[in-house]
Amino acid sequence: MLKSQLGTSFFCSQVEIIKEKSDYLRHPLMSELVTQDPFISEDAVQLMKFHGSYQQDHREKRAFGQGKFYQFMMRTRQPSGLVTNQLYLVMDDLADQVNCGSWCRHQSIEIWLPVAGRGVIRDVNQLVITATA
Repeated sequence: MLKSQLGTSFFCSQVEIIKEKSDYLRHPLMSELVTQDPFISEDAVQLMKFHGSYQQDHREKRAFGQGKFYQFMMRTRQPSGLVTNQLYLVMDDLADQVNCGSWCRHQSIEIWLPVAGRGVIRDVNQLVITATA
């Protein structure tokens, strides 16, 4: 339960509480993306969704008895689904850099990144902003 500035109490979902404590959707996501851990915490996963990225378990790449095989999916949005030549080239180069091999486009561009490729998310955001400006 949280209190508003007017002093009244109200109930919040767990995600709203995570957002409230996150310092504008930054923490613990920023610190966890720079580690070598194969996954990020549930709080960081919830924050990552607001930045257009997701942590997923790639069931087809799991080895028997080895647990989950984590990867990240990053999504960009294009107004009316229009992709400029420059943006297409940036995303295609990124797929080559992280050995992604595949990405799809349908009103947005989605690219799947291995855990080792998660460090490029910040750089991609800057490239996409530059490419769409």
